[in-house]
Amino acid sequence: MKREHFRGYNPSAMSKAYKAVIDDKLPLHSAATSYCVPYETLRYMVAEKIVPACSNLANMPIFTPEEELILMTRLIEMDELGYDLSRQEMANIANDYAIVLAQKTKDCMALSLTWFRNMLRRWPDFKAVSQRAFSVARTKSEYKGIIIKFFNELEKTLLKFDLIDKPHLIYNVDEKVVAICGKDETVTILGCGNAAGSSLPPYFILPGQRMNDKLLDGSPSGTSCSVSKDGWSNSEIFMDFLCNHLKKKCPR
Repeated sequence: MKREHFRGYNPSAMSKAYKAVIDDKLPLHSAATSYCVPYETLRYMVAEKIVPACSNLANMPIFTPEEELILMTRLIEMDELGYDLSRQEMANIANDYAIVLAQKTKDCMALSLTWFRNMLRRWPDFKAVSQRAFSVARTKSEYKGIIIKFFNELEKTLLKFDLIDKPHLIYNVDEKVVAICGKDETVTILGCGNAAGSSLPPYFILPGQRMNDKLLDGSPSGTSCSVSKDGWSNSEIFMDFLCNHLKKKCPR
């Protein structure tokens, strides 16, 4: 039997075929034929539990023009303040933004560098900025301007939120990744202190799948802990740190 070749397929049709197999129990061959999608691709997605709507993000604009403008404006502001973000870090910011806007879910495949490069094509000015070389000469020549701009923006923020005379409410957070002796695993420690000189108890991120309160045995009073697959921080864990650690333990 001659095998039919598909030059391409409609992502929406693949989603419908996938749903028909999973929800309606339609046989794979019938679903592939009915929705004109490649049988092998559909079979693979069903077998690996890959939701088509989540897997086809490489070329799809998922933000509205207004949402994309907000994202790019923020990235440009960060660049002007001296943040030396990599392409991957910018793609991660876009991915978190999409989740907040409910344009995708946490279970979907993360936005890739290919997706980010496709978005940059609509922003040629920013593309030029993001690709420029941060040479030693350039860094030295712009360093003073970047520092001045940073502190100008800091002053605006302090005035906006009435924090000029409240050093006890101005916090700095940093993270330190340490290797577990004798194991190929890491632990991340989030440390936090304020401009008045006080510090909060540490927040640990341990490698694992499930949190166990016994992991905190012997730790300083007030210590919090979370787990991630590799012991590294991520945006979800950082939000937990802000809401359930910093917010609850910082003085009012």
